[in-house]
Formats: sequence, C-alpha cells, structure tokens
Amino acid sequence: MITLTIDGRQTEVQDGQTLLDAAKTLGIEVPTLCHHKAVPPAGACRICVVEVKAGDRPGLVPACAYPAQNGLVIDPTSKAVRDSRRMTLSLLLARCPEAEMLKELAKEYDAQPFPSPSSSVPQHRTPNTEHPAASATSTSKRAKC
Repeated sequence: MITLTIDGRQTEVQDGQTLLDAAKTLGIEVPTLCHHKAVPPAGACRICVVEVKAGDRPGLVPACAYPAQNGLVIDPTSKAVRDSRRMTLSLLLARCPEAEMLKELAKEYDAQPFPSPSSSVPQHRTPNTEHPAASATSTSKRAKC
C-alpha cells in the first residue's frame, strides 16, 4: 500500500494507482476532460493538475497520469492549481466557446476566453525587404520550412 496526503487528509492506495484515484478514495473532486477509464492516461487536457507540495518532484502535475507515491503531499486547490486551470480553460474556451462542459468549468474558475488569434493576427505577412537582415541574406540561402 502507498500512503499519501491530499488536501490535508491521509489515504492509502494500491501500487499503480494515480493521484486522481487517490483523490477519489477521499471523495475529493478533481476536474478532468481527457480522462476515461477505457483510454490510457495521458494528462493531455491539463485540467486535472494538482500541486505536489512534498515528494520527489514538487510542482504541478496531471493527477490522472501521475502515479501515487509514498509520502507525497498534494494540494488539489492551491492558487497555482486554480491559476493553471483558469489559463487552460481560457485557451480551450477560445477554441471551443460553445462547449457546455467548458463553460461550466469556466464559471467555477472565473475563466474568460482569450481573443481568437485569427481576429488579431494577419494571416499572411509581407517580408520587410528594407530590414538589414533581409538584404544581407539572399532568399536562396535562407532555411526553407
């Protein structure tokens, strides 16, 4: 058994379980978007981040993919966690503003969508041929992407 502390409460979980599993044993809700029991954990959405306060690697980690380890102290609601979730939700809302699940989470974390990049950045840029670097290197010598 692995013993760790989440939100000030100690719990024991089986070897191989994640921080998300451990939180669930305590009835602690950690929001997720990409987590599904039929799919291997990836931590792709980053909504489930929690803060490791004590352990091998302090910092923000995805609860759905991070393995439970003896002695970890986890804060699932720290300021860093809430700020990270707010930023991630703002980015996701900019991409999918009509997604109900995102809108519900956004209310909880006071997240606002960032402006769409397509509305503020020109789609095609004209090279500045008057810039010294542009005239110093011919187009044949430039890297082609």
